[in-house]
Amino acid sequence: MLQQHHHQQQQQRCRRLLEQGNAPELQQQGIVGQRLRRQQQQQQQQQQQENPTTTTGTPFVVNPPTVTKISSGTGDHFGPVMSADGAFVTYDPDGVIYLFDRKTGATITISPADDGTYTQPSISSDGRFVVYQDANGHVFLYNNDASSAQYKTTAPIGVGTSPVISGDGSRIVVAHDGNIVIYDQQGHVLSTITPADAGAAVSLVKPVVSADGHVISFWGADSANADGPGHLYVYDQSTGTISAIASSAQHVGASAASISADGHYVVYQSADAGGHTEIYLYDLHTNQVLFHTANASGGSYNPVISPDGHFIIFASDAKLTSSDSNEVADTYVVDVSDPAHP
Repeated sequence: MLQQHHHQQQQQRCRRLLEQGNAPELQQQGIVGQRLRRQQQQQQQQQQQENPTTTTGTPFVVNPPTVTKISSGTGDHFGPVMSADGAFVTYDPDGVIYLFDRKTGATITISPADDGTYTQPSISSDGRFVVYQDANGHVFLYNNDASSAQYKTTAPIGVGTSPVISGDGSRIVVAHDGNIVIYDQQGHVLSTITPADAGAAVSLVKPVVSADGHVISFWGADSANADGPGHLYVYDQSTGTISAIASSAQHVGASAASISADGHYVVYQSADAGGHTEIYLYDLHTNQVLFHTANASGGSYNPVISPDGHFIIFASDAKLTSSDSNEVADTYVVDVSDPAHP
């Protein structure tokens, strides 16, 4: 009777250790602990078989604990971009470029105080440099490096649209006259990529650059129709090679691609012949798609990948989670730390 009571006590203790995940202590409980451990593993395997994961994954809902308003005024405020270290945010309400310092809470105007219209800011990873353009296709560089003699000064870079800046601020990439142009901080042209270089039929648009500066991606149009078909290209500056990695049957260049900081992954949106859009994660090392959305109830678009390549944030009209009960587009995050099990 005492032996049976002791056995029951040991089983109860083992179950508590299982719930706590205390494997080392569980091993010390001998045969009873080992048997319960095997039963748990068998149950987990059965659950995985009954509920297998898919390569399309399930985005999850993010409920931020605090949302802080950083802009003011009556105008519409567009295009917020944050530095990788989270210290600065730049945005362009009504044609003016602002820079917000999250540490001090101060907001300053960095575009010229004139009647010009300025848009599309892009900020370096550490927040030391911001590039933007005016309505006439001129690109400017604002110096936010407190240790520099040019601190809080603005310099013209050259002509172009859709400017982006590398993580260290050394490279500025723009679209101009159907080409992709790479500048340094002094406005010198380092390289020009033409449609002929990429194998595109007409023009190249919407460039993006990795934080380390060695990978540049852009869309190439297959026709003069700006809303027509095209291909997504990647230029590796370390090898000098240009590769087509994806295509879109419509809306080429409607949304720029996004590259992880090390140039390993690219996310983009692509439309089929009916105009339905989905997002894709492409591995530049293995040259294959690792993840994509797939939902006929609505399109997914405007993806951005985190610097470490572990998360993708995007918008979608589709109901991708059971908690989506509204009839408007929602913002989703998908964890692709393990692309095989997003």
